[in-house]
Amino acid sequence: MKSDRIPPLKALWAFESAARHLSFSKASEELFVTPGAISQQVKLLEDFLGIPLFRRMHRRIRLTDAGQSLLPGLQDGFNRIGTAVSDVKSMNLNRPITISVAPSFASKWLVPRLGLLRDKHPDIDIRIDNTMEVVDLAHSDIDIGIRFGGGNYPDMQVDLLFCEEIFPVCSQSLISEYPLKHPSDLKHYHLLHYGTGNLDLGAGWPDWKMWLMAAGASEVDSSHGSIFYQQELLIQAALDGQGVALVGSVSVSDDLMSGRLIKPFELTFPLEFSYYFVSTRAKAQWPDIVAVRNWIFKEASAYVPSE
Repeated sequence: MKSDRIPPLKALWAFESAARHLSFSKASEELFVTPGAISQQVKLLEDFLGIPLFRRMHRRIRLTDAGQSLLPGLQDGFNRIGTAVSDVKSMNLNRPITISVAPSFASKWLVPRLGLLRDKHPDIDIRIDNTMEVVDLAHSDIDIGIRFGGGNYPDMQVDLLFCEEIFPVCSQSLISEYPLKHPSDLKHYHLLHYGTGNLDLGAGWPDWKMWLMAAGASEVDSSHGSIFYQQELLIQAALDGQGVALVGSVSVSDDLMSGRLIKPFELTFPLEFSYYFVSTRAKAQWPDIVAVRNWIFKEASAYVPSE
């Protein structure tokens, strides 16, 4: 971009402050200059543009149509400059990389693998922010988000990490008395439900009623059982032999591989939502975040959905 297309930065700052306050005096206080200096910078900008930006009235000013048109874009530009500068300043602070992740994914997949990350990158410290709240990555100290959703995160660097599917699981010891050969055999077992509460899961998380209907076992009463609003508690109940749980494949992948849980039936429900690795585009270039991303995707590549 040619420099003759950009007005002096001081003039832009003066206009933005005066336009926001609708006052040269308040702008002068904010920028630690005299009102006359603000007026001079605004006049310089108007001369550069060849159009008035303020209507100057007795003891007050009002924006012209041109001024109203200029202000939002200018404010957005200053915000972007501030974010970019903040991102660069943070790069050499040697602070921990903070990952925002849902509790179930943290406890069942990420945290058990952190020792491997420390072995590979002992100089990188990780802080886990396990919350169900959606954090604004662009305006917080969160560096990475592992998001379960549709992948539409505007102005972010977004990479698909895992697809998700739903199916029943249970402990091997649970089915010793009544083998689960057909979905109708579930009538002998306590059903463990995932209650999503107020979570917005888009197309929905399939429940037991939906799964049993698809499996041709509508005679099984899907209304009974225990309800858990955290998936890690639901999985723990299944591990403890309390019943058969309808769960997400990613969170039980390690338990299935180890044999702590089994998948008694083939029927699965794929979800429209998936797990995504998300960061701002600026932070996606940081060496430490690149290293963490590469490590996470290497670990994820070993995951094979249960057949």
